[in-house]
Amino acid sequence: MLRTTAALVVAAAFIANPAWAQDMNGGMGGSMGQMPMPNPQQDLENAVRSVNDRTSNDSITRERREQRAALQSQRAAARREEARIQAATLASGTPPAASSAADIRNSLDQDLKAWRAEFGVSRREWQAMRDTWLVPEASLNASGWAAHRLDWFTARDAWIAQRASGG
Repeated sequence: MLRTTAALVVAAAFIANPAWAQDMNGGMGGSMGQMPMPNPQQDLENAVRSVNDRTSNDSITRERREQRAALQSQRAAARREEARIQAATLASGTPPAASSAADIRNSLDQDLKAWRAEFGVSRREWQAMRDTWLVPEASLNASGWAAHRLDWFTARDAWIAQRASGG
């Protein structure tokens, strides 16, 4: 009984004392510390907005990725056509216009870099493929390099098909 009475006296004194009441309300003069009242509707709107923003960002990112992939595919097709024409021209015995063995080898190096960028090929796999295809420059003449570059595109297609089939 004495404890209950003491507790009631302390509670009454606490409520009656304005300084204590101020502290009870967050120390900001009895206005619940300027803390906003919960608003379930606003919380729901914020959550929906957050999801929509993420979804919108995801779709924008996905669209950009698809555009980039399409552009890379177009560039690869153009490079392949360039290699085909170059190989056919040199195979027919026509002397190279401005394409030396070094130029064609450099184009093949660029093809390999583009392949790595387009498909996210690991450095180790890219280096192994590069070592296979970029043989010493003196080992092939311009015609040989042109045919070798065209063969690279055939190997690239096989690599893509293998990955597409889950291999």
